[in-house]
Amino acid sequence: MLRKLFIPLLICTFSYGNGEVLNDSLYLHHHVATIRRTETNRAQFRQSLKKIGEYLAIESMSELETATTNIETPLGTAPHLVCTEEPVLVTILRAGMPLLEGVQEVYPNATVGFFAMARNEKTFVPEVGYIGVPDVQDKCVILVDTMVGTAGSANAAIEDLKKRGAKKIIFLCVMISSEGFENLDPQVKVIAAAVDPILNEKKYLVPGLGDAGDRSYGPKK
Repeated sequence: MLRKLFIPLLICTFSYGNGEVLNDSLYLHHHVATIRRTETNRAQFRQSLKKIGEYLAIESMSELETATTNIETPLGTAPHLVCTEEPVLVTILRAGMPLLEGVQEVYPNATVGFFAMARNEKTFVPEVGYIGVPDVQDKCVILVDTMVGTAGSANAAIEDLKKRGAKKIIFLCVMISSEGFENLDPQVKVIAAAVDPILNEKKYLVPGLGDAGDRSYGPKK
């Protein structure tokens, strides 16, 4: 039986390679704590994932192209920094869907793509069942997934997006393992809400939150 582990809490934003962990946000801590709790129901789980996605998406805006423009007001003009780039959003089914909904609140007009992947539980290698991705040639792509263990699924999606000509990839996730950070493509900017330092023998994050897809939509058969 897996014993429960207590991980000391470090309140600060810190960098890990090309990644950034937003561990200084009490707002994120509240919602990450909610999705970790065993007693959290599906509706609450999806709602907190959506809130986390929105927060991570706001942080991602600093990675996009911007320009200063003069805004006409009723009494004059005001210079403002505005985003001049519309990213393409891509998620990995099915656990990434609630997180994607939050990201879409920030980028409501963005085109959206999907990867359907399932991990082989013996080899831990992702098996791709479906890819539906819009044109990403010379565009910035924001890739969204809830949890990253070994980074196998994330890297498979990143490799495909690179082959399609994506000029830049930003990866948003809720939880990532230390091993996942080390395995991820170093050219990809990672923005995460939390790091779990341990992967068990089945390559699940510990303490983690369980199966995010099952907790969002119910157990699959």
